[in-house]
Amino acid sequence: MKKVAIMTWWHYSNYGTALQVTALSHVIAKMGYETDVIDYIPHGRVVKQENLQALIKFIYEKICLAINLPYQNDDIQRRFEEYRDEYLTFTPKCQTESDLFLLNDKYEAFVCGSDQIWAPTVFEPKYFLDFVRNNKRKIAYAPSIGVNKFEDEDIIQEFQRLINGFDFISVREKQGQDILKNIFNKNSDLVLDPTLLYDRHQWQELLKIKNYAKKEKYILCYFLGNNESHWDCVKEIAAKLNLPVKIIPTHKNDLKKTGTVIAGVGPREFTELLANAEFVCTDSFHGVAFSLNFNVNFVAFKRFKDNDKYSQNSRIYNILHLTKMENHLFDTKKAVEDYLQEANFSNSNRILNEYRKKSLSYLKNALDSVASCCDASQILPITNTCCGCGACSAVCNQNAIKIVKNKNGFYQADYDFKKCINCGQCKEVCPFLVKAATEIDIKVDKLYAVKSNDSSVLKKSSSGGVGLELAQYGLENNYDVYGCRYNYAAEEAEHLKITADNTSDINQLSGSKYLQSNTAMVMQEIFETRNNFLFIGTPCQVAAVDKLLRKKGMREDCILVDLICHGVPSYNMYRKYLQFIKTKSGISTIDEISFRCKEKGWRERYIYIADFQQQKTYCQNQSKDIFYKFFEIGHCYMESCFECNYRTTSAADLRIGDYWGRKYKNDKTGVSMVIAHTMRGYDILFNLKCNGNIKIEEHSCNDYYAVQYPVNPVRPVFYQKLQDELVKENTDLQAIADKYCSRYFLYKNFLGRIKGKVKNILNYD
Repeated sequence: MKKVAIMTWWHYSNYGTALQVTALSHVIAKMGYETDVIDYIPHGRVVKQENLQALIKFIYEKICLAINLPYQNDDIQRRFEEYRDEYLTFTPKCQTESDLFLLNDKYEAFVCGSDQIWAPTVFEPKYFLDFVRNNKRKIAYAPSIGVNKFEDEDIIQEFQRLINGFDFISVREKQGQDILKNIFNKNSDLVLDPTLLYDRHQWQELLKIKNYAKKEKYILCYFLGNNESHWDCVKEIAAKLNLPVKIIPTHKNDLKKTGTVIAGVGPREFTELLANAEFVCTDSFHGVAFSLNFNVNFVAFKRFKDNDKYSQNSRIYNILHLTKMENHLFDTKKAVEDYLQEANFSNSNRILNEYRKKSLSYLKNALDSVASCCDASQILPITNTCCGCGACSAVCNQNAIKIVKNKNGFYQADYDFKKCINCGQCKEVCPFLVKAATEIDIKVDKLYAVKSNDSSVLKKSSSGGVGLELAQYGLENNYDVYGCRYNYAAEEAEHLKITADNTSDINQLSGSKYLQSNTAMVMQEIFETRNNFLFIGTPCQVAAVDKLLRKKGMREDCILVDLICHGVPSYNMYRKYLQFIKTKSGISTIDEISFRCKEKGWRERYIYIADFQQQKTYCQNQSKDIFYKFFEIGHCYMESCFECNYRTTSAADLRIGDYWGRKYKNDKTGVSMVIAHTMRGYDILFNLKCNGNIKIEEHSCNDYYAVQYPVNPVRPVFYQKLQDELVKENTDLQAIADKYCSRYFLYKNFLGRIKGKVKNILNYD
């Protein structure tokens, strides 16, 4: 049986969300396909260049939310979970782009939809199936754009790029169809929301809906908005019909109202309450959709003001217009009696049946079609989240893969498709395709605060000196050592090998290098060597080394240490930065650079650059340094940094980094955070302690999740535009920073202070 994967919202405890994905998956299954919902939960919104107006709106919305919090309880959550378990099947959990990319090997076709997954306010490229190979069918079924206007130029640009990859495009609203045509020059089919692909009889059968209308009669209220004036109308309707009101609560202040259903309402209960109601009052699209489907008289309220650019009213306008039910839209000029006349659903049922046939025909045709033909260059490369580690190049015996610097200033794999024989060895060692790393477990793994006992090591190191101590341990125990140094001639970071014959080079490994390290040469050497070694690098580099070692059967012979990594910025940005500093400070040749100078204290974080011949220096705190601004914001990281598989997993024996947080806030010389991920890692730390090399204190592994960065940063929607500007030789870095960093820094710092104040007020930790 052919397999289809559905990419949509499913994880929200929202009735429409749960019911639309149920309908779509079951409809596709009835067409003869094995259907799974992609188990993906987005971790954040796209980053835009926020302006003051957006900031004020955001704060206003948060204040309103704080005043009237959404209502959820454990019983509701439980009912949603039980519902999903019963009616949906899922893919393995997908956290990153590479997890999603691996689905290409299991599914013939991918469908995105429905819900507001294409709304610019929650723009997320993955809901445009950007991870699907070109030789697979990409089908859009009824996604909602949600708004009437498209104003953000960055999102328009990205939207255009993404929809060009679809074989079939349909949308749920006429407004969305018009936007696709007028702005993006894309034709699309107009189809029904998946919940309307099933008629009332099919829903009753699927969900086993009970009929208890004879027992009680009531008016059902379901409001996602919080407009108190709507309740005035509800009271009038209740008085005229002489019926009690039942309320499905969505806000905490709903609990104060008479008639609120306190017992947990899951998707099945929601549908049952609506199907058995005498009258429905709602501002929800799916509240209207099910009222139409179940032929229950209703009045639809506006959830947003029409002049609100983020208004989602068009969804309700569209379904009412389609079914000729515009008279059921609440209007303050109309008398309540106008809504109470028994609705004639015969016409709306006929229209829905016609569109149901068209929609099902569109979907079946799209699923049964043959995927577009494409050549090998469209199928390769092996991953869309390359970190440039060089492992694939090392194992390729056809010389089909080279590590080169791309246009954005990052090392990545470049493929010669003519030489490729499709042997698959590159896939076996790619850290973004093979799941070898394991979770950092707060119950199993050991976390320590570590500090070198050697003052000279502390002075050279960025934090507690554990990296240098580990490197020295490796050399003393007959391990070759691979680590990162700064190449002053090339003005780049690179990995090198240190042996017992060149131990003096070990000091080159000390200190942080906030740049992508070129590892292509050492990966080749690692693949060919039979010597034991200790390797220190970023988590993705270490994961690649782990795969190379396992391929050779040597994993137990080597020690792997990865770094707590936030991401690596573009060399294009770094080149501009160096030119900026040289011009500003009169430096001509960089003889020394420290990305984390500790002369003014470990936590102060200064960058230091020196030209010994000219006797010129540059020293600046991160808050004022332009390189740090780009690094902290993360707008110009390598693309794989936004989709890292290793924030909460590791293939290493030890993970090391700074011990941030309150515990060591008064320490001036630096403290390292170290996680022992294997028994070998634990033994090494124990030996260093016994030998008197380090001080060590054990703490909860929870500290890692509390003070580090366990969640991937969100790729900004203007990412490529920023990268293109960094390439331009005549563009000043300060001008680029003013454009892409300044507003965001204001936004971030302002919100950070507000968040801190709120936490203090509420006594949150």
